[in-house]
Amino acid sequence: MEGSEDKRMLGYLDLLVKALERVGALALVAYILIVWMPEQNRKIDQVSMAQAQQAVVLERVVQILERIDRSNLGRP
Repeated sequence: MEGSEDKRMLGYLDLLVKALERVGALALVAYILIVWMPEQNRKIDQVSMAQAQQAVVLERVVQILERIDRSNLGRP
């Protein structure tokens, strides 16, 4: 009788471990969706904004250089 109780207890423990593995996997998926992905999107947005600001600065530099070129200020 004791052997069958041990087997039943091991069966319960096996079910508990499987349930915890599933909960752990769900917790990992939830973490990725709730915490990690928005953080990555925020970083991507920051990079995009920085690139847009650089493009504006470069466009302004090009305009200034074109003015200098048209006015012959850089030529002896």
